[in-house]
Amino acid sequence: MNSALRYFLVFTLPLSASAQQATEEETSNSRQLEEVIVSATKRDKSVRDIPISIDAFSGEDLMQIGAVSIQDIVKYSPGVIVSGDNITIRGLANAGGLYTRTVGRFYDGVSLINPSIVGVQPQFDPYDVASVEILKGPQGTLFGGSALTGALRYVPTAPNLEEGLAASLSYTESKIKASDDRGRDVRGMINIPLWERVGLRYVRVESDTAGWVDDTHFNLKDYNSGDAQLDRALLLFRVTENLDIQFSWLDQTSSYDGNIFSNTEVEDDNPQRSTRRQEETGEFATKIKGFKISWAWGDILDIVLDVNELEKASRLEQGLETYLGAEDTDARLPAINNFTTEQPSYELRFVSNQLSGGWWPVRDWEYTFGFFVMESDQEYTGPLQATIELFSSFPGAGDSLFLNSTQGGTNTKVTALAEEEAFFFDVTRTFFEKLEVNLGGRYF
Repeated sequence: MNSALRYFLVFTLPLSASAQQATEEETSNSRQLEEVIVSATKRDKSVRDIPISIDAFSGEDLMQIGAVSIQDIVKYSPGVIVSGDNITIRGLANAGGLYTRTVGRFYDGVSLINPSIVGVQPQFDPYDVASVEILKGPQGTLFGGSALTGALRYVPTAPNLEEGLAASLSYTESKIKASDDRGRDVRGMINIPLWERVGLRYVRVESDTAGWVDDTHFNLKDYNSGDAQLDRALLLFRVTENLDIQFSWLDQTSSYDGNIFSNTEVEDDNPQRSTRRQEETGEFATKIKGFKISWAWGDILDIVLDVNELEKASRLEQGLETYLGAEDTDARLPAINNFTTEQPSYELRFVSNQLSGGWWPVRDWEYTFGFFVMESDQEYTGPLQATIELFSSFPGAGDSLFLNSTQGGTNTKVTALAEEEAFFFDVTRTFFEKLEVNLGGRYF
């Protein structure tokens, strides 16, 4: 029903002559399979060398195939499906409802899933990310309880201190058959070497989504449009050859008009809705700030301190009279649902850079171990307000909605303070070319 016509323009602006020459050489050659480096085991390795089931995609490849949303990305990952906001891996899914998920979602080392109350489950535009990783199977050892059946990770691209000043800009325009409007996406990146050992990488994405559902009651065309803005920055200090300090910041907001999942009808291939009686909107915000200190102790191991703070908020407004079949009565039941989360986290980990030595049983092991501390303050409020004097046209609605009176309302408030202190470890040894032993655990 929805066919799309897309225009895609990319402008790359390398300033150095060597970068320009490399770009021309790459353009003249046929596109080759890119080796994706992932950090699914808390260490940077080729996806081919990871002893777990993982699908990894570079941001460049995802933009080439037009896979921007999670729904688009998982089409290229067998055994993974998305229903609404829930990810299912290998047929294992959570029970749904108000509480937590079993498939983790991460931005670098930051868990985006609430440990108790669901709240906002953000997804980000993959433009200029190093990789998007889909980890299949239990990942609780390294990533905690929200990743019991798997995880999805966004890994941002760090500033490049060697390539010099570089920038890119892309513009995408899309057309949906059922809409008179067009969707537009503008994406830009700039990599700035501030000093010899200091670099900044900044990304900006602006998206306007065209509506495609007509509201026949209010006579509105394509009313369910939306927009989103993403700002992302990484600031890297290379203090010495063995010591890096990286500051990260992300700010994303999005909004949409209209609840397209409520009683949408199709007339002459055009989705329509006739039951909306009041404003229905959604607003979402995600903010992340943090820093990471990485110190290489010679060729023996890396010591990493990762400190982050996550803030999420959402506001959903809808009319419940539509769900109750009371849209043609005087009943107006606006429901406003608010979710907020404040979640600082701290992780100190030790990652081997070479195989261990010593006596045979402890020789030739790769290892990762560390400590994790998190505190998550979550809140959900769901006020419901009746705006008619009597429910004479819809008997029993006051009782079914637990209203104290037909002129009043009710407030549902759920709060949760989740704390976690954990020790984790993961060790791997290769005995033969095709035999690898992996042991891990998490105590909390």
